[in-house]
Amino acid sequence: MATSFLRAIILYIVVLVGVRIMGKRQIGQLQPYELVVMMLISDIAAVPMQDTALPLLSGVIPLLTIIALEILLSAVVMKKHKIRRTITGNPLAIIRDGVVIQNALHHVNFTVDDLMESVRLAGYSDPSQIDYAVLETNGEVSFFPKSGVDTGGFFIPVICDGEIIDKNLSFYGHDRAWVEKQLKSRALSPCDVFLMTVNKSAQLNIVYKEKQP
Repeated sequence: MATSFLRAIILYIVVLVGVRIMGKRQIGQLQPYELVVMMLISDIAAVPMQDTALPLLSGVIPLLTIIALEILLSAVVMKKHKIRRTITGNPLAIIRDGVVIQNALHHVNFTVDDLMESVRLAGYSDPSQIDYAVLETNGEVSFFPKSGVDTGGFFIPVICDGEIIDKNLSFYGHDRAWVEKQLKSRALSPCDVFLMTVNKSAQLNIVYKEKQP
């Protein structure tokens, strides 16, 4: 009994410290790969906690390995936009100007029932009331309601951490040459920009990269 108690405490501490190192997120905010990691951690920790015949290290070592891989992957994902998009996917517009984009729904296996449930939960009764709806990479849907005033549409990122996002540029009919022209007129290069967003009226918001000490 005492052995099981001590093993449970040790594994609890290892898991707690590991999750704390990996960062704070609610379940609904987890990316798919992060959810897989959390499930693996819980499964790996459960085995040596229940089976006292197994050496404790047989549970601790895999736990530490998974945690180390998650920390390494998070560091890579933070720095490399292309790798981040490959792993987490891209936000996807599923309603545009009040019209449901059916091909987008089929692409992500998002049914009409799923869409209408999300619409109702957001406080709307019909997709025609919505200017844009975006399926985020964590499965949540962001809604931008129609208003009586043309605000130029919602802003989408076209440069993230110095990298131009060609796929997002095409959303409003722009291309890489257009971005380079906008940057040149401001005496900037992509590596100077931490975040640049644009709306359908071609209004730009730019967040400059902070200088590293």
